[in-house]
Amino acid sequence: MLPFEEFSRFQCGDMTVLFLKKDKRLAFTVIPQGMESEIPEHLTDITMTTACRGICTANHTKTCSVTFDGMIQLHVRPDLLAGGYQVGETMTESETARNVEFVSQQQKGNCIETVFREKHGLRIVHSIRWVEGEDFLEINTEVENAGDAPLVLDQLASFQIGMLSPFAPDDGPDRYKVHRYGAYWSAEGRHIVDSVESLILERSWSAWISHALRFGQRSSLVVKRYFPTLGLEDTVAGVTWGVQLATITPWQLEINRVGDYLNMAGGLPDFEFAGWERVLKPGEKLSGPPAILSCARGDMDHVLNRITCWQKVAEEHPVEAEKDLPVIFNEYCTTWGRPTSERLLQLADKLKGHKIKYFVMDAGWVRSDGCKYPGIGDWEIAAERFPDFDAYIDAVYQKGFIPGIWFEFENFHKELSKLGVERKDLATTYHGQPCCVARPSMSLDFRKQEVRDLMTERVIHFLKKHRIGYIKVDYNYASPGVDTENGSTAEGMRQLLLEVREFYRKMLRELPELTLEVCASGGHRLTAGWLQLGNMASFSDAHEDISIPLVASGTAMQIDLSKNQVWAVLRKWDDDRRICYTLAAGFIGRLCISGDIDTIDEARMQRVYEATDFYEKVKPLIRSGESRLDQRLKGESWTHPRGAQIFRRTNDEAEMLVVHTFANADSKMEISLSPDMKLADTFGEPSVKLEQHGSVLTLTNLPDWCGLVILCKKVH
Repeated sequence: MLPFEEFSRFQCGDMTVLFLKKDKRLAFTVIPQGMESEIPEHLTDITMTTACRGICTANHTKTCSVTFDGMIQLHVRPDLLAGGYQVGETMTESETARNVEFVSQQQKGNCIETVFREKHGLRIVHSIRWVEGEDFLEINTEVENAGDAPLVLDQLASFQIGMLSPFAPDDGPDRYKVHRYGAYWSAEGRHIVDSVESLILERSWSAWISHALRFGQRSSLVVKRYFPTLGLEDTVAGVTWGVQLATITPWQLEINRVGDYLNMAGGLPDFEFAGWERVLKPGEKLSGPPAILSCARGDMDHVLNRITCWQKVAEEHPVEAEKDLPVIFNEYCTTWGRPTSERLLQLADKLKGHKIKYFVMDAGWVRSDGCKYPGIGDWEIAAERFPDFDAYIDAVYQKGFIPGIWFEFENFHKELSKLGVERKDLATTYHGQPCCVARPSMSLDFRKQEVRDLMTERVIHFLKKHRIGYIKVDYNYASPGVDTENGSTAEGMRQLLLEVREFYRKMLRELPELTLEVCASGGHRLTAGWLQLGNMASFSDAHEDISIPLVASGTAMQIDLSKNQVWAVLRKWDDDRRICYTLAAGFIGRLCISGDIDTIDEARMQRVYEATDFYEKVKPLIRSGESRLDQRLKGESWTHPRGAQIFRRTNDEAEMLVVHTFANADSKMEISLSPDMKLADTFGEPSVKLEQHGSVLTLTNLPDWCGLVILCKKVH
């Protein structure tokens, strides 16, 4: 029994949403369907505990261990924050939030809409949507200035879920785990698990003080340091809550606590965290990024599978070419930015007829070397490398491929492009100055119609004219902020990126069969919001590193597996074991081949053809299934990994195991298969021996640094 009045409940798929009421405020929580009876009576009076007894006796007071944390969290300046100890920790439960008043609630189909108001004139609409047959909730909060004067907002959370965990009768010592996912360049997706205690999130002795863990991203590289993913696991009840922000802009997540219960919240980055503020004029509306939330009996891997399904359900641009999840060839790690039509057509000749559909030309096709000006921003073809560009495109089609090309159209080179030399007025500004960070590139201001028109001509019309069927859109520029007239530079950057998204949408409307790969210094845009637009995403810039199986499996748990494009770069000096190691990693998502394809010997190339043939067999698993990660590592280093890893993908009919060993691996390994699965086929390291006894698969003779893909099928 929860210690607050139940206001309403709704069944949303296999989850029950509970709304709780105190005075004029509401809070909400979510539990797995059928677990209502497992919620115990909560012990709220801590007056006579050792810590509280003295002060309570002296003052003739009682102390309660629970607090009511509302579902609406926002702050309007100049309202007060909740208290001095809260400043610097969290902006939740401010004066604005505590004075929000409930107005109405109704269910409209598969949407619960709850309306609030507050004293400054804001109308607030909180929505929870779900899709029949899916296992996630999409949550957001929209505010409208219904008053007659501008308001300054410096906090707006898309969601806050509270009462975690309702299955504990107290503050839940040693039962909660917090899940986050770290990222930096070429090492995206590391799973970070901490106890609530180790994060210093225990309830204080008096339950008076708010404390929080707040994290996110302030720059335009939105997956940098962390993914916008957060989970809380109740290890005693066996229930996990998880959330991802479907964001394309800077973001914030936090887990906060005053009393026994924890809350998870997130959305736009607040003023304390990122200097965000927005002036909301009368009649204007504003919302944060959607929060994709799920809860279930099971661990965080299970909940992540439920959440990442949103990316496929909400996908805006399905294309015919993607229906059979084709293999990709990208020449970047072959020419390293120096492609020529002659070299690329030699590569195409070598690869044709081997189940590879996309043939992608990466960076280096633009004029710059030895030329005055034209470069990134001007987007002129380097004639010395491609003397007849259309003839090259025709030849790629004739050899059975869809031709692809690389662009980085959000930026321009300030010295090696005519645009950069003559039109710096088209750049964004930061505190009044054209913003240039880390390298001689500047950011185009897509809020300006002239910029949108110019890039329509140089990108969209270019793609149409040359009949390009695949675009890899890169982004290698981290902006700290953008000036705007109605808010801070953090708000300006949000506005800019929303306009960039609209340009993407325009491109895809005008080219309905264009396949889009999202890239940002590799994996720095691996969010549900960007993947809503893109058919695939580059998993990382870890082109040839030994850590690729670790990185690929990390990103595979954050995005839909069919969108997780993984490099498989092959070298002429690679031995057979290294070739298998590399190719096997490509099965942790979408296989993307690169490297010395035209100079590698025929025996090694035969391995490539075997891999593309085997990939056909596992495509149904890549398309749909549940992913799980079993890391049997002997240390924490990804740069110098030791031990082994199994990436598992299972659906109703089959199971794929992608096995990699690293340094100091055990020569024998046992893997428990899912029920009724039988070993069917393998690709990779030939020295490994496999035997199945019941539901246990035993691998022996495992060498270090090997890769193996195992396909099992259900016995009927």
